[in-house]
Amino acid sequence: MTHPLTLVEVIKESNIINFVLFLAAAIWLIQKKLPALIQQKNADMESQLRQARERCRLAEEQLSIAEKELDSFKSNLDQMKEESQKRIASLKVELEEEKNKALRNLKSKYERDIANLKTNVLKQLENQISQRSMEVAEMLLKEHKDFKRFNDSSFEQTLKLIENKPELLKN
Repeated sequence: MTHPLTLVEVIKESNIINFVLFLAAAIWLIQKKLPALIQQKNADMESQLRQARERCRLAEEQLSIAEKELDSFKSNLDQMKEESQKRIASLKVELEEEKNKALRNLKSKYERDIANLKTNVLKQLENQISQRSMEVAEMLLKEHKDFKRFNDSSFEQTLKLIENKPELLKN
């Protein structure tokens, strides 16, 4: 016995048939087109991976170059620092030598000036002593008023008297 199908049952059967057809078409499309799509996607990903590896390799090369340049810069900087320290030490030695030379020159100049002053003062003192001696001799001669008795020995005695008693010159 067959009983007639109702409209709801027919719609359900047609939906199931449509779903099965859709599923079959989707499976057929997937089997036909999916491998090509997957291969294309794989090829794109491999290409991007190769590009990324190449960029990574280039970045590593640039990093290596930058590290070498940094090492070279550090080496140059250390060398410049050593040279600067040597130059500073050399300049200190030169300045110390110049300072010592200037001090020796000043000392020598002042010693010469002192020697000259000493010589000049001694000459002035000798002149003053000579003048005072002459004044004392004239004074003594005036006191003695005996010019006949005054001779070289008297003059020598007068000089000895002045040398022994310099306070006579102060008067």
